[in-house]
Amino acid sequence: MMGLTLGVKNTFGFIHAFDKAKWHLRAGKDRDLFAKVLIDIHNIVSFHITVLDCIIGMDGDCPSNSRVRTWGILCRSKNALALDHYVEKMIDLPFMLPVTKIADIKTVLRNLFIKKPKLKKDAYKKCGICKRVCPASAIYFSEEHIEFDYKKCIMCYCCLEMCLNNAIKI
Repeated sequence: MMGLTLGVKNTFGFIHAFDKAKWHLRAGKDRDLFAKVLIDIHNIVSFHITVLDCIIGMDGDCPSNSRVRTWGILCRSKNALALDHYVEKMIDLPFMLPVTKIADIKTVLRNLFIKKPKLKKDAYKKCGICKRVCPASAIYFSEEHIEFDYKKCIMCYCCLEMCLNNAIKI
């Protein structure tokens, strides 16, 4: 159904036994809907690392009707979506798999490679200038220091530019 199962699909294993079939039934033949379900499950489970052992795999419609293939691939990543995209490119798929297409992999990859502001705790003086100048209100105070909300952060780096204590790095 999905063309190839990789890191994001692995999180479907968190669905209990026969409940997997119910999710397949809900999606029916809609591959994009099932891809959305897989992405949602993956985001809920929230792995810290994904490892793909593609040394020996199978190709075909299902395990009982497939042939064994030697791929020789072993990969790991903090981001399963990026890892899936990488493997797709590595094996030179002529099309995007549904999970990659639905996840908008360009956004995922951009978020991986764009430098984000980070706090240098040893230089932090609690002056709060960074919070005041942040146009996206992406900085907030925790108990001991500031935190960045990267979903809100627009990567303008005003916090870095205005910090008098050199407490923010990129």
